[in-house]
Amino acid sequence: MADWSKIASLSTAGGTLVLAIVTFSSVRASHASARIAEQALLIELRRRSRARAREGGQCAVSRFGLSPTEDGSWLPGVSRHWRLDGVNPRD
Repeated sequence: MADWSKIASLSTAGGTLVLAIVTFSSVRASHASARIAEQALLIELRRRSRARAREGGQCAVSRFGLSPTEDGSWLPGVSRHWRLDGVNPRD
């Protein structure tokens, strides 16, 4: 006669082992695809930065100012900053 509790325990252990192997494979595959996407992004960023450097373009414009203080020294600060590579440069 079959010992059903032993069969159930072994089948649970086998199912857990299969699930662990499948999970490990899935995580490993997603890590590999994420690494490929990251490398593609870095290549595109390098290409864009080289193209911008060749054009001699400027990414940002800042306006600096000096304000006098009570003790006679000057306090530097940025009064305006524009990002030229965005959709709206004045944001």
